[in-house]
Amino acid sequence: KITLHGSIYEEGDISKIASLCDCFIYPGSVGLSLIHAYAYGLPAIVHNNKNDHMPEISAFIDGYNGVSFYYKDKSSLSSVIDGISESKLIEMKRNAYNTVTTTYNIQDMARRFSKLINLVTDDVI
Repeated sequence: KITLHGSIYEEGDISKIASLCDCFIYPGSVGLSLIHAYAYGLPAIVHNNKNDHMPEISAFIDGYNGVSFYYKDKSSLSSVIDGISESKLIEMKRNAYNTVTTTYNIQDMARRFSKLINLVTDDVI
């Protein structure tokens, strides 16, 4: 069963919907909403043209925390949805959540910024 929800901006409304979902499908240029979906433990189904996504696509690992379909190919999207087994879905849900608990979070970002600042400072001195 697929439900299209349209634009929703309130976190409480997003949370209610996300808790009922098995996965996050984004046929356009995915960005920060990918990380948001992972925080809910939702694996992503996104197109495979990485050049047409925002930088957050770097968190996506095909077959690990989601699955990709061929860019602008509706039948490919359909096939991907139909082809996900329940056991694979459960595994990808766990991996999606682990993606944002181990990295792609504020603590990891701060650690990487500090490392970068230290590298730049060391080069200047």
